[in-house]
Amino acid sequence: GPMLLAIGGFLLGAWNAWPETWLVNNAVQAVARGPVDVHLYLWGGITPALLASLLTVSLGVLFYVMRDRVRQALDRANAAWNVSGDLLWDRLLKRVFHFAGLLAARFQHGSLRQHLVLLALAVGGLLAVGLLPALPQLLQGSYSPISPLGLAGCLLALAGGVAAAFLPGRLTLLAALGACGLGLALVFVSVNAPDVAMTQLMVETLSLIFLALVFRKMPTVPTSGARAPWKRRLHASVAILFGLSVTGALLLAVSLPLPGEIAQWYQANSLPGGHGHNVVNVILVDFRAFDTLGEILVVALSALAAASLLSTGRRFGNEHSGEDAFTSPLLRQGLRPLAWLMMAASLLVLWRGHNLPGGGFIGGLVAACGLILLVLTYGHGQIRRVLPVAPAQLIGIGLGCAAGAGILGLIAGSAFLTGLWIFPGGLPLGTPLLFDIGVFLTVLGSALHMIDKLTGVRQ
Repeated sequence: GPMLLAIGGFLLGAWNAWPETWLVNNAVQAVARGPVDVHLYLWGGITPALLASLLTVSLGVLFYVMRDRVRQALDRANAAWNVSGDLLWDRLLKRVFHFAGLLAARFQHGSLRQHLVLLALAVGGLLAVGLLPALPQLLQGSYSPISPLGLAGCLLALAGGVAAAFLPGRLTLLAALGACGLGLALVFVSVNAPDVAMTQLMVETLSLIFLALVFRKMPTVPTSGARAPWKRRLHASVAILFGLSVTGALLLAVSLPLPGEIAQWYQANSLPGGHGHNVVNVILVDFRAFDTLGEILVVALSALAAASLLSTGRRFGNEHSGEDAFTSPLLRQGLRPLAWLMMAASLLVLWRGHNLPGGGFIGGLVAACGLILLVLTYGHGQIRRVLPVAPAQLIGIGLGCAAGAGILGLIAGSAFLTGLWIFPGGLPLGTPLLFDIGVFLTVLGSALHMIDKLTGVRQ
């Protein structure tokens, strides 16, 4: 076997016309994306690779010729020191495992607060060291003035952060986190990013719902008293270092001159190439649809993985069944029409997203919030009554629609996810709309699948 491989390698090296023409040139041209003329040579001169090969072959021949003496020397060494390769390897592994245990014991202690302190200190310290040379540029840089709406958002987010840090109670924490998210959404609105602001607002709403449901299933942990003053000062210092470092890095990034050709190209080609006025949505579902396909695939996989974890675990004494958790008459009378209104609005957001702020991702989040209101009002089985399929199947349908939009481009002889358009009555309809519907269904199914596991009755 090895002899045949060696002979074949020699023959291909000596008579290299066939692999050079049919294999090497095609592979190099595919990488270089252009015509490239590559030639193979059996002799390329004296190179370090040749010298290393000669040294290896010479040592092999020498050991083979002196194999008896080498074997005797190894036997004498083994008898004198009682060592072998297996013994040395086992001892090395034992030392490595012992060192790993000592190192892990310093960090894997189960304290979430200490893990966050360590991560924030490492990231903040590295950023601070990297920003020191650019400190004069940061201090002397000119920045655009902040609008009153942006200032209000910053103050609201700051107030939420302070409340989350100093006020006790889980409900207070949820309210503080909601204030931070709302403040960030106001900042996005102030810089003319309505799509991002809507996404932030919907994601923040869903996150608070998820946290509230998780808190209901968690046991009540008694407080162990206030932390030591030095620990509070240490944690505050780390938080300030992390915040200042991240802020400095962002200010430095936005102050750097960036070429505007890409943004100008998207703005110039959004309407003629993508048949949409909303540049953000056209980028997501047409120009960079392959990136969006990967993102919704990550969302779907994350939802499936999280749901598998949410459906396992111990039953705690304060856990509710989900069917009888929300029985307020006020909720039943007020939230049901609001939920259906939100689901109708989600379809409008989906349809108008190609020309106005919106799209499949935001629409899926709005629809998920509406259905979750029904679940919180009428119980766990409401998802089954409203949707004809299970949330996990809805995820599959959404991914199928998104991938199908790309396959249609292949069938038409174009690249994957190339937009194909028809104009019935002058209205542009194309595969990007099918792709956006896939995004809508994937996001909706992912959110409902996790809610389904959180509000369901554990067996």
